[in-house]
Amino acid sequence: MLSTNPRGLFGLLLLFVYCINLAIASSLQPRQTDNSTNLCTTPPENDCSFYQECIETRYHCGPSGYPLGEGYKYCTKSLEARSNLSPEGQQWTTDAMLCLQEKLVPYASGSANVTCDELRDYAVGTHAKCYIENGWCRLPVSDWALVVSFVLPAFLGDPQNVKSALETSQGCAALYAWIVITYFF
Repeated sequence: MLSTNPRGLFGLLLLFVYCINLAIASSLQPRQTDNSTNLCTTPPENDCSFYQECIETRYHCGPSGYPLGEGYKYCTKSLEARSNLSPEGQQWTTDAMLCLQEKLVPYASGSANVTCDELRDYAVGTHAKCYIENGWCRLPVSDWALVVSFVLPAFLGDPQNVKSALETSQGCAALYAWIVITYFF
């Protein structure tokens, strides 16, 4: 039997209001049911769809723009070549591809807004750092040859890509100089 005690009724009323507020609050919380939301903030390893679904859909740079014409294109080429690389080269591919995508997360998530040309300038500017920091300089020469064989067309006639390649080489030269000085002198 329901109590007619004012305190008891007041307590039930408070409990009822609290439950209603919880229900309303939880219905107002954003739900992450859209996989592209997660993809655009946390790109998965060994997956190139970030360029299509997050960068291209936001900037509409077209088939020759950076997201599709370079990012997605060379990401998929890297995945295709991955099984032909040494174990170190396979890990480098995974880590470098993820690094390149993570550097673009602010552009995919909306916290940065630029033109397609500015997006490309920024993205290409991250290449050397992602390559070096993930072990490019320590890879076997056979891995270098394979990677260069499919990215070489990107370097021909493009000063930005040539600059990125030179920055990568300089980073390796600095590492090799440090090794020689540290272990041989």
